[in-house]
Amino acid sequence: MNVPAIIVVTYNRPASLQRLLNSIEKAFYPDTEVSLVISIDFKEDNQRTVQIADDYQWAFGTKKVVTRDRNLGLKEHILQCGDLSEKFGSVVILEDDLYVSPLFYSYACQALDFSRAKEALSGISLYNHQLHIHARVPFTLIEDGFDNWFLQFPSSWGQAWTFDQWSSFRNWLNSNDPEKFFDRLPENVSRWSEKSWLKIFLCYMLDQNKYFLYPKISLSTNFNEAGTHISASSNKFQVPLLMASKKEFKFVNLDQSKSIYDSFFENTYTSHFLQPNFPDLEPDLYATKSLSQVKSKYLLSSAKYPFKIVKSYGLQLRPPEMNIMLENTGNDIYLYDTTIKVDSKFKTNKVNKILYFLRYIELKDAITIATNMSLDRLKHRTLKVWRLLIKA
Repeated sequence: MNVPAIIVVTYNRPASLQRLLNSIEKAFYPDTEVSLVISIDFKEDNQRTVQIADDYQWAFGTKKVVTRDRNLGLKEHILQCGDLSEKFGSVVILEDDLYVSPLFYSYACQALDFSRAKEALSGISLYNHQLHIHARVPFTLIEDGFDNWFLQFPSSWGQAWTFDQWSSFRNWLNSNDPEKFFDRLPENVSRWSEKSWLKIFLCYMLDQNKYFLYPKISLSTNFNEAGTHISASSNKFQVPLLMASKKEFKFVNLDQSKSIYDSFFENTYTSHFLQPNFPDLEPDLYATKSLSQVKSKYLLSSAKYPFKIVKSYGLQLRPPEMNIMLENTGNDIYLYDTTIKVDSKFKTNKVNKILYFLRYIELKDAITIATNMSLDRLKHRTLKVWRLLIKA
């Protein structure tokens, strides 16, 4: 059985670190020694963070505090922490603005054991997405009866690697230029800075056709607090945690799962329901792919394109792909033949799409939100003009 070391990655958020350590302490652990490493990136006047790490009492094994003598930045810090998998055999990496479920370690052990020798898996996520990070709308999964799903996108909000999984990525990085794969990235990811380790790991996954294994119910949640790469705190990535005291997770293999999603969060199993009539098909139900990234003859999308519409579907069932699987006809999702161009004279139902993802909101609340957003923008513009006047 894998007994991964827990690696806590922190920099200058002492309160966040304390909260994470409190949640780790409440978790369930096997009757064997579990190593804890608290890795602190360098910052002058960071005594409070160091003190919290030094004072923390770890009752489940050995604890080591690593204080870096130079500022690594998040990308290099994560890479060096991932390298600890060589020493420990496997690692669970947690950034300081996370909070974990009491079952996070049990899940990590079981998932790592399950993933052993599975070449298509590049890592384990503790986090489960409920927000589509490209389309910025609610995201839900096809429920196929198992505790896991697969996503061709790495996790940074609680993740685990075996040494084999991590070293495969490291070997690829040593012999490849990630920039050669940037044209395959979702548009918002391509704009991420060169300081993102997640961006280069995704390039690796796309090139090697690998997936992360994700849980159906999250074992970690994200406070998304202000820090080096986040300008303001937000609760948009908060998700429910699995709070059971014991669970044997039921994992499914890639070749048996109906919950397999590409890097754009599109369910690749959707095409199975349109075969054999449309064998060369690509889903884009959330409309986040550019046409240059579509390589298939048939495109299933909620966006408007100048191609022949072969079939169309509604947008009522959840998740969106259920409308295809259960043949819910309508005028919200279109099956295009991209080899036949036509004049686009139809209009997409934007209101229906907004209401589908919004679900429900009181009119007075919508007015309040709109008013406050307008005031914030007005304040921002006023301050900007005032600063320019002062400079003048």
